Amino acid sequence: EREVKRVEMSICRENFKVLCPGAGLGRLPWELAMRGVFAEGNENLYNSLLVSDYILNRQQCRNRNHPLTQTVIYPFVHQSVNVRSEDAQLTSVRVPDVDVRDVTRSKGSLSMCAGDFVQIYGNHRVLDLRDNAPERDSGHAETHDFKWHCVATCFFIDTGENIFEYIETIYHALVPGGLWVNLGPLMFHFADMTTRASVEVTAEELLHCVQATGFEIETQEFRRCAYSCPPRSLLQSEYSCLHFTARKLGRP
Repeated sequence: EREVKRVEMSICRENFKVLCPGAGLGRLPWELAMRGVFAEGNENLYNSLLVSDYILNRQQCRNRNHPLTQTVIYPFVHQSVNVRSEDAQLTSVRVPDVDVRDVTRSKGSLSMCAGDFVQIYGNHRVLDLRDNAPERDSGHAETHDFKWHCVATCFFIDTGENIFEYIETIYHALVPGGLWVNLGPLMFHFADMTTRASVEVTAEELLHCVQATGFEIETQEFRRCAYSCPPRSLLQSEYSCLHFTARKLGRP
């Protein structure tokens, strides 16, 4: 919330564009669009895309005169250990918990883009290191040519095989002077897979790489964040998440 307000303070022109890689069900870009910016979520997982389509698009198609359709789920009903009470086990959640149609009345705009983050938003021009050799396109079919004023990554940067590709893609996607806001752990999803390549770095190394790519670190801290944990469970697990804001060097 604090960084969302900080981004709002950075808006000094119309059509401020925010990119949210790894948007999941689309809540973060929806929240940003409600604050009056052009927000685009990017997601590569089919299960997340299907559910976000149901929540965002199916509800948007309904007339405002019709009541919001909410699906009631019981996410903790199969939790049989570390249960505080029967009431806690039978806690219900309504999805969505907000009226997603409100975004159509806001000054912002919301979109979702399906596909691989690096392939869609990265710089795919291949450099031939021979003298006087021209650049050539790498053959990726669909890419975004326009730039973003802000990239917001939440529990995202450790999801790929090569975190350096993510850093370079974010740098390429931002306008000079653009802001990168990050919050999340460094779990590195492919670290224990012997059949997949994986690059793991420490938080200190990550921040050094961010700076070496061409960013200026403006703020950095660690925040305790629960993740996918029943709020009233007797067992609570948390991440110590790396939270930083970095600005791409250069004038807007």
